[in-house]
Amino acid sequence: MRYPLAFSLLITAATLASFNGVFIRTLGDMTDWQIVFWRHLLLGIVLCLGLTLSYRSGVISAFKKIGRLGIIGALAFGLSLLFMTMALHNSPIADVMFTLASIPSRKEAPSGVNLSPIVANLFNCWPSLSNWISKNFPGF
Repeated sequence: MRYPLAFSLLITAATLASFNGVFIRTLGDMTDWQIVFWRHLLLGIVLCLGLTLSYRSGVISAFKKIGRLGIIGALAFGLSLLFMTMALHNSPIADVMFTLASIPSRKEAPSGVNLSPIVANLFNCWPSLSNWISKNFPGF
């Protein structure tokens, strides 16, 4: 893929993802599972069309080549979309977007830094943080 095309696709995807909460909130009359069903169905169709255009007649062999790790990655991606859709539909959009923005990624860390202990320490402080918030901000 050429750089200008890849860059424009990335900008388009990021822009559309930023409106994710608004799209889901406009579907307020649908249940969580209806949104998840249609979202996954349409995403699956678009991805299959993109792979078919990219691989042409070798699309079946491309699916076979992904292996166990590719299947696990696809399942993890599907579950992440499911959980994000449920969160956007049931909680304030700002809370979900803040949580997504605060997730550390491997790209943000300097090379050779293991983020596991940092993330583990972060999650170990959550109970004390929530106690402090409830003590200092009653009703929050």
